[in-house]
Amino acid sequence: MIMKRLLIFIVAVTILISCEKDGSDYGVFTPISEEDVYNDLSPVSDYNYYEIRNYYCHDVTSYTVIASHGINTSIGTNDEKNEGIVYTNTDLCMFNNIMSVKDDQVTFWTTYDQILEFLGAIDTEGEALFIAHLNGYEFFYNDEKNGIRKVNGSYQVSASKLVSVCTPVEIDKFLLQIDSSGKISVLDQQVIERNANACIK
Repeated sequence: MIMKRLLIFIVAVTILISCEKDGSDYGVFTPISEEDVYNDLSPVSDYNYYEIRNYYCHDVTSYTVIASHGINTSIGTNDEKNEGIVYTNTDLCMFNNIMSVKDDQVTFWTTYDQILEFLGAIDTEGEALFIAHLNGYEFFYNDEKNGIRKVNGSYQVSASKLVSVCTPVEIDKFLLQIDSSGKISVLDQQVIERNANACIK
């Protein structure tokens, strides 16, 4: 049932985005790949190992490791921590957390403030994208007009977000600015698709 809902959600969003009439032009960006969202983190401490986990809220008995760094030598790191940051806003609820190992001490980072503490200053493209992801934003992959760029010490990201899930279903495009503290400012927002009679559940 969960996979069926996931497929329905992905198909619906894909159709909406593919039908977009996007008149915005935010200039030139560095294109984003899916791997960029998780693979360029620079934690404030030197951990022996860390991994980003993904859970379905409706099935917290298992998780998927979507990115990892280092060598996991600690015992017990397969323990489940059924708490995290929900990054979806539909019935298909998913969340992330981070498990780290330092000198055989295992720590779970499960809140937004804890993730910011884990990362320290947001000073890589990957960290800025990960912060945007945790706030529910999606990215236009492999598109130089909708990616990421560094401006005066902060990062600007062109992204989309499902802002309404039922009557209407609406997806907006955003120009975001993410500073070194992780604060997200919306510089621009435009509707790219709206269906007044649809619902995604």
